Amino acid sequence: MDRTALQRNIAAYICGDDAAGERVCATLDAAVRQAVYGFLSSGDADRDDVVQDALLIMLGYLRRAQDCPDNPEAFAVTVALNRCRNLYHWRRLRASIDVDDMAAHLPASDASPLDLLDAKEIRALLAEAFEALDPPCRRLLRQVYVEERTIEDLRRELGLGSVQAVYHRKAICFAKITKFFNRRRFGGRYVRKRNR
Repeated sequence: MDRTALQRNIAAYICGDDAAGERVCATLDAAVRQAVYGFLSSGDADRDDVVQDALLIMLGYLRRAQDCPDNPEAFAVTVALNRCRNLYHWRRLRASIDVDDMAAHLPASDASPLDLLDAKEIRALLAEAFEALDPPCRRLLRQVYVEERTIEDLRRELGLGSVQAVYHRKAICFAKITKFFNRRRFGGRYVRKRNR
């Protein structure tokens, strides 16, 4: 490990260079991973999460403290081992429960009849909203989502100067669908129509 390069990367990260933070993590990863893998068993699913968590804590400390520890490697390893100890204590306090034993008490994940009816109503309303669109909007949305045409192809076909114009037109079409959908879905039968 090049300690001079590590110190330089830490200083750059403290000054706001996020890419330097990635280099700090890459440099400290092996030492932290060795400490965590020595503490947690090889079958422990949380090993990689603890390594990542320890490195993120190290980066957070550097930004908050605006200072580098005397031995960054030892500091990161200490953080990692503390995370391992916390995980071990947390697991001892909260005994694991076998999910299979609790299966009878868990609610079914199947959709209820009301969910199915609601989904059917929403699909019907969306189809109705789509048909109520003006032809250019309907054509544009069909080309984007059904035919899966690229935005650049549509820009050339429509004779527009930038792809942002296509995105803008698409947003306008979505606003029309949203307005129609919300009016029908949440407005009820007796919604007063406004002239605008």
